[in-house]
Amino acid sequence: MSDRGYSLVELLVSVAILLVVFGSVCQLASPAHATALVQAELQDMQQKARVLADSIAFDLRLAGANTTTGSLGGPLSTSFAAILPAACCGSMADPPGAERSDRLTILYTPRGSPLAQTTTEVAPGSSALALAPGPACPSAPLCGFVNGDLLLISDGSGRYDVFRLDLTSGAPLLDIVTAPFTTSYGSGATVARVVVRTYVRDAGSDQVFLVNGDDRPEPLVDRVVDLRFEYSDGSGAALAGRLGDGPWTGAGGSMYDDDVRRVRRVHVTYTIRSGLRGAGALSIADLTSGFDVALRNVTGGS
Repeated sequence: MSDRGYSLVELLVSVAILLVVFGSVCQLASPAHATALVQAELQDMQQKARVLADSIAFDLRLAGANTTTGSLGGPLSTSFAAILPAACCGSMADPPGAERSDRLTILYTPRGSPLAQTTTEVAPGSSALALAPGPACPSAPLCGFVNGDLLLISDGSGRYDVFRLDLTSGAPLLDIVTAPFTTSYGSGATVARVVVRTYVRDAGSDQVFLVNGDDRPEPLVDRVVDLRFEYSDGSGAALAGRLGDGPWTGAGGSMYDDDVRRVRRVHVTYTIRSGLRGAGALSIADLTSGFDVALRNVTGGS
């Protein structure tokens, strides 16, 4: 170096050395960065799979469960189908009697719910609800039901309908959820608070939505490129193709195939796609898994 500073040649040599060193550091850091991205993405995919499996399995284990309060107890499935191979209600509802491999509706009564009986007819065009007092009705006149409750009315023949209880006017009124409402229930029909949970995979967005009753669909898990429900009876025989061809039980929005009441086990498979769609070190295979759930609360049916 002269008294006037660095020469151009010296500066160029210094820059070249820095570039070589910087390039070497980048080569060392790049694999570590890619590994960190892959590990984070794998954990995210596994978390999505866990959320999906835990939610569906939890509801399937409760399918058909009935209240422990009142004298009318027993599995709901002795009166009607506790699961449906379709979306029953709301904006994503399928036609009555539909059979879908990527949709599932589960019904059960929450623990401790009251269970009552009607004293007047519930029919299309008649939305008033009157309940009988007695051991099954712990508090008059509504037996502990509150505004906004989902109520299931059935008559033991396999027919049922789901309503939302409306008390805003001061009188108990029923708004149909399993529309259209075309049947009638006479005095003595069973009334129970019910949970209705529907799982729907939307092929357009690769999202799985969870619908409570007829509420607005809520996103549960995204990047689900495949979700399938397979059904079998008590002997393990597959029921695919037999759950939407009749003969039928019920009518209107709650009509379903008689064979649905024979379902005793549900096999669920799903595939989660990675958000990293690069090549080489960033290429991650889809995560595919599945599980079986025996419907322990389901009885009845042939």
